[in-house]
Amino acid sequence: MNPAVFIDRDGTLIKDKDYLDEPDNIEWFPGVFEALKKLEEVGFSLVVVTNQSGVARGYFDEETVWAVNEKFKQKLSVEGVELTDIYYCPSHPEAIEEKYRSNLHLRKPAPGMLEQATEEHNFDPSKSFMVGDKLSDVECGVRFGCRTVLVETGKNVVVPGDSGNSNQQPDFVTPDFPGAARWIINSVK
Repeated sequence: MNPAVFIDRDGTLIKDKDYLDEPDNIEWFPGVFEALKKLEEVGFSLVVVTNQSGVARGYFDEETVWAVNEKFKQKLSVEGVELTDIYYCPSHPEAIEEKYRSNLHLRKPAPGMLEQATEEHNFDPSKSFMVGDKLSDVECGVRFGCRTVLVETGKNVVVPGDSGNSNQQPDFVTPDFPGAARWIINSVK
């Protein structure tokens, strides 16, 4: 079984644009490419897991999500980073269309996307990490059984205090993704 770093997209690797619906509007955070390459060099598979409720809310369709993800992957490839996969969940409990009110087991904080990736790529949760900018990302990783990192690059980031919800307590909090990568690499030395 292989180790993976599961990574939220918006607010973690790229700026959160509130329902990104245009591939040309992707704006990368500094240091992301180098950090991803270092994670690959030490043996991690890189998997992006992203909630895309803009589909469920009727702001854009799944073809738009595919177009944004394709441009995202192309840029990473140009920079020398090869993602293992990208998973997205278009569902939301208040979806306009009934079909997008199902599959909520995939929507973070549920660990369904991580479970699906593990089934398809043979990952080891105990050797893996989840990195994101929201407590729902942290909870997703905890529920999956991997270590978690909260980055402070997203909008309205809430660093957990003693809320009593152990599923929302990250193993590490850092200002940005390069800091997350350094901590992950040091954790496995």
